[in-house]
Amino acid sequence: MEHKKPSRALAISPRTNQIYDLAVLRNIFPDLSSGRHAIAQINLNDVIYAAALEQKLDCWDKPAVTQRLIDEYTARHNLLYTYGGWMECRDFLWQNTYMRAENKFIHLGVDINVPAGIAISSPLFGRVIHTDYDGGSDVDWGTSLAIEGGKYVYIFAHLAKELSVKEGDIVHPTKILGTVGTWPDNGNVFNHLHIQAIPTHVYKKHKLANFVNLDGYGRMGDERRLSYAFPNPLLLLAQRN
Repeated sequence: MEHKKPSRALAISPRTNQIYDLAVLRNIFPDLSSGRHAIAQINLNDVIYAAALEQKLDCWDKPAVTQRLIDEYTARHNLLYTYGGWMECRDFLWQNTYMRAENKFIHLGVDINVPAGIAISSPLFGRVIHTDYDGGSDVDWGTSLAIEGGKYVYIFAHLAKELSVKEGDIVHPTKILGTVGTWPDNGNVFNHLHIQAIPTHVYKKHKLANFVNLDGYGRMGDERRLSYAFPNPLLLLAQRN
């Protein structure tokens, strides 16, 4: 694989956490300690690039390899887990997937990198309007569900196959939705929960056409529009509380 260097300065050190992020993360993962120094926001693309270069890797996008690199980073910085990724360019991490042909490397949600099997609680009041399993190619949603919460729909993806809710269920904070999945059933990616916010009217338009059109990545060069169409889900969830 080509070690294509990101076209910007690398951001490898853990970033300062936003207070609202920590509050939402505590609601989603009540079983995990979430003290300020246990969690760090990272740029995953740059972390993987730096590790792949240092270790002279020719493969880094296979889930077991990506997971090892994330675990090594987490241990090196004395963290429990990491998160981040909204509007992050992942042109290095996924350069050898379907995304390259469409230049779709802009991550539209937030990834929370936690161990498989960890329980996921709903961070909002809402209704489950869709559940799905998508595992047909190299990087997919795996098991996912969508919760309608007013003006926005929130997608939770890469879950284990067995969900604790079904379509039509009313959910509330602390209601268990399911658990974090692992590969290959989670869409054949490293262990994490993907959360993505979409305006309700946009979600319904795409779902009526084809649910898979609601990709987790958008095209490079379209960041301004994408940031409005797919706002930061952690910020929106914090504003609800």
